[in-house]
Amino acid sequence: MQGGTDRERLIRQLVAILPNERSPRVLDLCCGPGDVGRAVRARFPEAQVDHVDRDEFFLALCRAVNQREGLTHRVVRGDLWTSAWRAECPGPYDAALLANALHWFNDRRLLEILGEVRESLAPGGMFAFLEPASPIADLAAPHAAWLAAELPGASDQFNRDWADFWQRLDEAMGYEYYENVVAGLPPGEEFGAEDGLHVTKFVDLLREAGFREVDILARDAFSVVIAALR
Repeated sequence: MQGGTDRERLIRQLVAILPNERSPRVLDLCCGPGDVGRAVRARFPEAQVDHVDRDEFFLALCRAVNQREGLTHRVVRGDLWTSAWRAECPGPYDAALLANALHWFNDRRLLEILGEVRESLAPGGMFAFLEPASPIADLAAPHAAWLAAELPGASDQFNRDWADFWQRLDEAMGYEYYENVVAGLPPGEEFGAEDGLHVTKFVDLLREAGFREVDILARDAFSVVIAALR
């Protein structure tokens, strides 16, 4: 997957900041194959984990890996493009975690999602996520120039990892699965807001959604880890 071992390290960081409870109830949002939820279970063997995603293939993959590892997590279909996902995951949860999915949503829906996640948390509950990190517009060009000079080829490799993953998946499925994912977005909704989701915007949106505390826990040239408390 995009990010490789760096992504794995950042996922471990997401899990490391969970409240030190014996059996936290945790929501793995936009779970894909379920890496985040299984990392939670590795730290808290008695944790209650609910995986939710809109994509049936990735849900099937998540179930298969969970079964292989003897895990009994709930795996449910829920599409975050509508608020109906909350019916499948009513909460309250001690924490909600997410890796690399918020940039799929436009600004309007993103703010709604943050509010819905907050309402799914118990008082004092935590929402933490890993996302691509973009600079503000005025800094985008000099940041890209610095990145090209300091880490030549890094951006190209990052993008190749992403493209290679979907190419391999297309080959395995026998058709252009990525195009099918994009085609499944609600009519009229713009696809993603990554270019405009700089780090301070995430913080502003979390506060607007009603989270009482927000912290930036990690930031590098590509990714950011942010935590917010209800």
